[in-house]
Amino acid sequence: EEKLLYVPNAYAGEVSIPKTVKEIDYNAFVDCHKMTKLVIPKEFEGDNYAFDYASGLTSLKEFVVEEGNPYYYSENGLLFEDGGLIKVPVLAIPAEYELPSKLANGNVLYYIYSDAFIDCGNLTSVTLSETIEDISSAQCFRYCHALKEIKVVKENPYFNSIDGVLYSEDGKTVVAFPTQYAEKSYKVLDGVTTIGSYAFCYAFNLE
Repeated sequence: EEKLLYVPNAYAGEVSIPKTVKEIDYNAFVDCHKMTKLVIPKEFEGDNYAFDYASGLTSLKEFVVEEGNPYYYSENGLLFEDGGLIKVPVLAIPAEYELPSKLANGNVLYYIYSDAFIDCGNLTSVTLSETIEDISSAQCFRYCHALKEIKVVKENPYFNSIDGVLYSEDGKTVVAFPTQYAEKSYKVLDGVTTIGSYAFCYAFNLE
């Protein structure tokens, strides 16, 4: 039982990872659309790939990490590792959500993993707190079909939001474009030198 390979996608309700598991296949939780809760034991110290890559968890309400786990932490149902946001359960946040800057365990939140908000189809607005300094890529908002704007608090020195589009603070990089941007066309800012990975990949309204 040292490696968890697969959880059947028909499995409903709560799933608890056995305490003996040391490794989880990165596809283990994909399309577990009936799973509502995932419990991570204090003994699990393996890589986060299975949590980060998990998609299709359309009924997931919360992650619960047992107290004493040295690597993972859950707060308000969200899953964190040190100062990084790994995964947001689809049903854990409101349509308009502002990321925290500091967690209850004292960790400062500074990083967003590549698939953190995947499948959050009801999310219309997300706000980056002042401590967020790095986003893996715009893929973190993959399948957020209702997302109209990505905002940034004014105290954040790393990013800037202009008309709901996420830029680097200096305005030279387009970081992420909301899937439901109101207009059918968009002109990037003068001075832009870089388009971030997947920045416009899910811009469904652009023609």
